[in-house]
Amino acid sequence: MKNNPTPFNYDVKEDSFDLRNIFLNYKHHWPWIIATTVLSICIGFTYLHYAPISYESVAKIKIIDDSKELNVSTDALSLLSNTPKKTWRMK
Repeated sequence: MKNNPTPFNYDVKEDSFDLRNIFLNYKHHWPWIIATTVLSICIGFTYLHYAPISYESVAKIKIIDDSKELNVSTDALSLLSNTPKKTWRMK
């Protein structure tokens, strides 16, 4: 009698990743893959070139003098009170 480690008889097949086999399966599709990639890149660049700029960023920096004593509550409020309003420009 044969000693089997499992009670079922399965044929174990090793799954191997064969890059050459995958390449050969898609070999005749390469012109379409390259053409659609180039077309997509061209459409993307064209869209970005002609799309209007729809944002503007404005920032100010306040320099705090270290020679005077810092009070956290009043200094935080003074920093926040002088911030400019956000301006959004739509073209």
